[in-house]
Amino acid sequence: MTAKSICSNENGWFDDWRESIKDFITAQFGKGGILSDFLAHCHRYKKIGEAVLKYSREDSKILDIGVGRGYTCNLLRYLGRNNFTGLDLDPQSCLFPDIREKTLQCDLELVQKKPLPFADDSFDVIIMAEVLEHLHPYKIRDIMLDIKRVLAPQGILILSTPNLACIENRVSLIFGGILRHRRGSIIDSCHTREYTNKELIDFFKLIDFNIHDSFYQSPRQFIIIDKEGACVDVPFLKGLIQNPNFKNIARVTIGIMKQFVPSFQEVSYFILKKKGI
Repeated sequence: MTAKSICSNENGWFDDWRESIKDFITAQFGKGGILSDFLAHCHRYKKIGEAVLKYSREDSKILDIGVGRGYTCNLLRYLGRNNFTGLDLDPQSCLFPDIREKTLQCDLELVQKKPLPFADDSFDVIIMAEVLEHLHPYKIRDIMLDIKRVLAPQGILILSTPNLACIENRVSLIFGGILRHRRGSIIDSCHTREYTNKELIDFFKLIDFNIHDSFYQSPRQFIIIDKEGACVDVPFLKGLIQNPNFKNIARVTIGIMKQFVPSFQEVSYFILKKKGI
């Protein structure tokens, strides 16, 4: 799929991009699990895109760490940021052949013996979205220091990760961790570790990053789940009426609380710079 240019719709770029990805997934894979997974997580790409537009130019050199299915890199192309490189443990997991060709295989947990394959100060923007929680906690210091090495002096690192202190986790912990994930834990079974904002702020300061900005988001706040547990692509209020199940109703109730207490939200975002810059 060739991404369109943002220039034609500066205000509605996210909705247009989201529709283009939905069309691509439906054409290639049907309306199954891949589409449902994208719909459940797609709104976090809006925050990534907003940060990219704010902190980069069209000629900025960008590194996407953790390409996964390739949505972030596709979004970069949609936003006119074509000078990007991807890194992933398994580049073949990317859905887009043209992006797969620009993705290098890399195991971040080996950086102490095998540093990232880039010179110092190589990138104006580095994106690390939903990666930190998959890494061994004893190795993230070395990983983050090597990421800082390849970040340009005036560059920025856009990082997002689940917020361990979100309200769902707090409530789940009160009841022993039940009903949050299948294995009974308060964190996803594919995550090695999740962090609170306080932990991350202290950690970033320890390794000499300046926190230029930080904020929260609940990207799944307005999704609708059907009785089979799949996301359905309908307007929120209409979907709530058609699917009045516990998860959808609870999301409305909890969502109101999240508006008053931002730290209750699901995802933490950080805009980081090298210390002294």
